[in-house]
Amino acid sequence: MDGVNLDKVLDKLNKIKIVLIGGAPVTRKTIQAIKPMSCCFYLTYGMTETLTHVALKKLNGSGAQEYFEALPGITLRMDERGCLVIHAPHLGENPVITNDL
Repeated sequence: MDGVNLDKVLDKLNKIKIVLIGGAPVTRKTIQAIKPMSCCFYLTYGMTETLTHVALKKLNGSGAQEYFEALPGITLRMDERGCLVIHAPHLGENPVITNDL
């Protein structure tokens, strides 16, 4: 959303109940702009290796979150490097070991 004029977009977004944002980090400017909106914004975390999103983070409104929360059935942990390890049953028994800090 940062490459778009937010003022032109925000009014239209309030007509939507939930917006999923994924694929790139969200700037503080964008988070500040969406905080007062009635539309719920969620940042998603997923990767090609997980075949879908595995975690969500609510960005505004009641229950806004500082951190991502794993979706039901998914477990997340850090390895000795501080990188994310994802266990998603739909991927089998072996966890996905990422290089994401």
